[in-house]
Amino acid sequence: LVTILKTLPFHITVIDERKPVIEAFKGADVLINQGFASYIETHGLKPKSMVVVCTPSHKNDYHVINTILKHNIDVDYIGMLCSKEKIKDYLEKTYQTFGKDVNLNHFYSPIGLDLGGGSPEAIAISITAELLVILNDKKGHKHMRNTHEHNHRYWHD
Repeated sequence: LVTILKTLPFHITVIDERKPVIEAFKGADVLINQGFASYIETHGLKPKSMVVVCTPSHKNDYHVINTILKHNIDVDYIGMLCSKEKIKDYLEKTYQTFGKDVNLNHFYSPIGLDLGGGSPEAIAISITAELLVILNDKKGHKHMRNTHEHNHRYWHD
């Protein structure tokens, strides 16, 4: 994903608490070796940031997103890699924590546009395309989050 995003006008910060991951990472503008949510707690995020959440565990994913929600941080996009089971679990826990009226309009999960293909490269292109759609305020694209059953719809058009 970073390799593709670097060909476009994105400033990329990668945060990971695992030192070997940060040491091996290539292509980002900024590498931060710190806990995912703790970085957000201590440093915040720039307004209108676009956040792709893909930590090594569901617990970390949820904690990152919920930290953004708890502090009402103004982001244009929060995307989380997930399965249909993971999004159901996340939504149940989020509604328990924040209530059913929590604003998830900028939350996209599953992440990416519905372009087809399941390889890491195809997924990276799908995510990049979704980020460009959001950045350029384009309409009419089928986001992967639109593949949910109606009773799991968590955003408003």
